[in-house]
Amino acid sequence: MRGNMSARPLNAARMGISNKIIILNLIRNFPGITRKELAVRTGLNPSTVTNIINFLKERDLLLEIGKKKSENPGRNSVKLLANKKKARVFLVKLGVERSQTGIGYLDNSYEILSDFRTPESVTEFVGHISSLFYDKYSTADFQGIAFSVPGIVDQRTKDISSLPHMDWEKVELRKLIQQEFGMEFTVLIENEAKLSLKAEMFLNDELESFSDGVYLYISQGVGGAILINKSLFSGFSFTAGELGHMSIDVNGPRCKCGNRGCLECYISVEEIVREYERIGGVLKQQFDEEKFLELLEKVDKGEPKAREIMTEYYGYLRIGIVNLINLINPEFIVIGGMGNHIPVDVLELIEEQVQKSAISSRAGEIRILPSKVDMVNSALLGETLTAMDSYCKKIVLE
Repeated sequence: MRGNMSARPLNAARMGISNKIIILNLIRNFPGITRKELAVRTGLNPSTVTNIINFLKERDLLLEIGKKKSENPGRNSVKLLANKKKARVFLVKLGVERSQTGIGYLDNSYEILSDFRTPESVTEFVGHISSLFYDKYSTADFQGIAFSVPGIVDQRTKDISSLPHMDWEKVELRKLIQQEFGMEFTVLIENEAKLSLKAEMFLNDELESFSDGVYLYISQGVGGAILINKSLFSGFSFTAGELGHMSIDVNGPRCKCGNRGCLECYISVEEIVREYERIGGVLKQQFDEEKFLELLEKVDKGEPKAREIMTEYYGYLRIGIVNLINLINPEFIVIGGMGNHIPVDVLELIEEQVQKSAISSRAGEIRILPSKVDMVNSALLGETLTAMDSYCKKIVLE
């Protein structure tokens, strides 16, 4: 039976590979960690840790620099770092209005290279990415390219199923990129909210002790990601986390998904700026994301229309959060994407209101938090973490 098979102990070779990956990832995630600290964290004996460190050094995957002062008598411990330059991945955050590119490194650091208006067609987009890449780089210098996308990714084909706000359906992006680059270049594609949750779990020490949570991603649409037992939950057909498509009013406006009164119709950036303009508000910025920030600034200045529209907005946000708590019963909800810009005092007020409305007897313990970083940086960090996790598994197996 499958259960019995999964319960069988790992053989020595598989355990060795697993230990190498664990050690390498700990060095990536905790720069400056020592051999002794690795032994404590993993439960491996010091000689095994040393053997693995030597294996990784032979492959130029890590560096030994400086020394960490020891509280005990004797030698100070050598600090270990991932060799940043050993692996690089080209990063692309695809946005509805604007997109960004960057480079991610083995030590989980990254840098932003460009920001540009998103081309309307897939063909134009792929061509533009290719020109940005080949203007400065060669594929020989990179382990692949990673994409963050605002929609559903089919985990079987590893390609785009649907980007509703861009009218892109069933896009074989990996194939198109490989054809454009003229080679079997590694291409990784993932939903922006799932990548952002991964970045949040990496950055936010406050979430370290939690196992179950929700990342509510607010942008042109409303998406999300769900964490269960410290693992991302994708669902049967990979649409789990499409939080914006819970209906809160069956007689509400028609959503892009075809249903009526979806949460997205009330709290997406696109809808709220349109509603503000509909009631006579004036926003000078060009893009919806910039208009949303402008709207928040007007609230700070006490502009009546802005305060009215955002008060209503926060009410709908509270309804959505209560529904999520009653449905999933998470330990935390992180508000990300453009929701990262919602004032902390507003989230604290929503947290108080939610405690009175949610069914959970422990609603008062559920944390509602803004994301640590904005939507661009969370996506690029999430891409870097995912790509380098994949690279580390591959390099250890070679």
